[in-house]
Order: sequence, then structure tokens, then C-alpha cells
Amino acid sequence: MTVTATGVRAVAAGKLATMVSQSATFIARTAALDATGALQHIHYPWLDENRADKRPCAIITHLGLRGDLTSTMTYDRGGSIRLRLVDTARYEDKADAENDFTNFCDGVLAEILENSRTNTTGLLTIQSHEDDGVMLIDPTENAEWANHYAIDITLDWAPFQG
Repeated sequence: MTVTATGVRAVAAGKLATMVSQSATFIARTAALDATGALQHIHYPWLDENRADKRPCAIITHLGLRGDLTSTMTYDRGGSIRLRLVDTARYEDKADAENDFTNFCDGVLAEILENSRTNTTGLLTIQSHEDDGVMLIDPTENAEWANHYAIDITLDWAPFQG
């Protein structure tokens, strides 16, 4: 039996997954042929199996939900969602590897924000975003992710308002 998630959180995660899969930078990094292929590298809310063929990847996790009562007595829902991008170091030199991963993350984020601003197909409106920068995953805490870089980007979203 397959359970289809239809709640606000699941719909928001699905829309963010669509936006990430449409990023040309993400498609290129995953070596996917198109957005459909890139979706195979986007996981919600966790990565079930830590297999090398599932990386690079994006992991989407919810941080919170809020609702505001409008003048028409309906709720406009929005929330915060975390996008984690993960990939192996692609260069032996640590500075080069970190710069490469940072460029990848900046490219994906820029394309998501542009998609949020211009897309008229009902995706998310990203109201703000923040991150604490790129990190090298500590292999003593998670040996399966040794030599991997990650970034957690917090996105505050609302239903599409374009």
C-alpha cells in the first residue's frame, strides 16, 4: 500500500523538490538527463539508504508551519523548510573541494530563488533564506559520510504569490 501525502507540509516539500530538480546546476551535478532524473537525488525527509548512487543529493526537512487568518476568514499557510545539499569532495585539495561545493550550492540556491520569483505554475514563494555555510561532515559522527560536504539552507516559504 502506498500512502500519498497531501498535507501542507508534504505539498510544500514536493514543490521544493520540483524546484530543486529544475535547477540546471543540480541536474548537471547529479549527471541526470533532466529534471525527472534529478528527482531521484532528492529525498524527504531523510535518505533511507546511504548508497553512493544516491549522492550528490538534496534532503528536504520541515522546520515549522504557520498560518495567518486573512480578511476573508481563511488561513494563509507558510512555514520554514530546510534544504540540505550533500556531495563528496571532488578535489583532493581541501580549499578547491570546498570552493567547488560552495559554487554548486550557490548555483542551486540562485536558480531556486529565480524560479520562486518568476514561475507561474504554483510553486513556493521563498520569502527569505539563510545558512551557516558549507561544512565538512565529521566522519567520527557519521562514518558513511566521510569526505562529504554539506550545507543546510533554511527557507521561509509561502504559497506562490506571483
